[in-house]
Amino acid sequence: MKATFTLCLLLVSLVCVKAQITIGSGDFANANDTMRISVANIPNNLNYQATGADTTWDYSFLTFASQRIDKMLNPINTNTIYAIYYGNVSFNSNRSNIATPGSLSINIANFLTIGNEYNFFYKSNSAYIQQGIGLSIESIPTDIAYSQKDTLYHFPMNYGDVDGCESSYKISIPTLGYFVSQQQRTNVVDGYGTLISPFGTFPVLRMVTNMVPTDSFYIDTLHAGINFPLPTQREYKWFGIGFKEPLLQINTQVILGFESITSIAYRDSARVWPLGINEPSGTEIAFNVYPNPAFNNFQVSYPNNTGAELVVADLSGKEILHKPLTGELETVDVSQWAKGTYLVLVTNQQQTAVKKIVVE
Repeated sequence: MKATFTLCLLLVSLVCVKAQITIGSGDFANANDTMRISVANIPNNLNYQATGADTTWDYSFLTFASQRIDKMLNPINTNTIYAIYYGNVSFNSNRSNIATPGSLSINIANFLTIGNEYNFFYKSNSAYIQQGIGLSIESIPTDIAYSQKDTLYHFPMNYGDVDGCESSYKISIPTLGYFVSQQQRTNVVDGYGTLISPFGTFPVLRMVTNMVPTDSFYIDTLHAGINFPLPTQREYKWFGIGFKEPLLQINTQVILGFESITSIAYRDSARVWPLGINEPSGTEIAFNVYPNPAFNNFQVSYPNNTGAELVVADLSGKEILHKPLTGELETVDVSQWAKGTYLVLVTNQQQTAVKKIVVE
């Protein structure tokens, strides 16, 4: 009887150990890795705050609005100035081994335009740290290192972990003053269990990241500054083993105590727009497919093919062809395809566009 009870306890403990995965540095992307991400439509009354031990998060009902390809860059392939400043050498306090395209855009009193070209990170076995950014200030590439580094993650990552940091950087503005961006970050691994998404079913850790940003602008001539508190940003992230980026990420912002979802994105395979839904409009991707209808082959013309991919699927959503675009004109052999209507998608790092073609 005692042996049976001991065996039961052992089996229960093994199940618990199996359920609680650990996320390490190797589960995050390296330079030159690419990931396909679907951006989801935001449903009403989505329960994204439920969490805890051995939780099942079922988000299989999410529907995609668009897709993108996230690509991690090698810093040496960004810009010569950035490659030197963020060089991956041991004595460099700003050493980086990953870069990603930036999205920051600042216009200061219609006087100065600042755009974020790249974000620079250093991933080690113990942490994932943002070292700085590469800015375009009036079209001049400028390297801005963080004076206080932003540690996004500590490794290994386990259920119950709590950590945080303060980060900041400063942009000098000639003849005017300087701009300072500060942020308080708190990470809490508040759940583990199973995530069900349109991509599949996975064992995961769930992390909530709380970010409190403040921007300040200091004017030299006035010897004074102005602080601009910004809405608190939250990221709900579900991490799986070996998937390079979160399997699901829900971003929110908090204004006057009210939290609202700003975006939902999840790891995915190539998707096509469901039958009956209009093709995306207003996209910057411009490509042509001809002849239409096609007999033995058709051609895809896309002049700006850098980093782009071609996907062809039937109307059921089954992927027929998936390949990188290597030239301005790509020929697709359809001589062995069944007659019917197909969807042709061209996708780059930011957007996806689709056209229909008939194969006779």
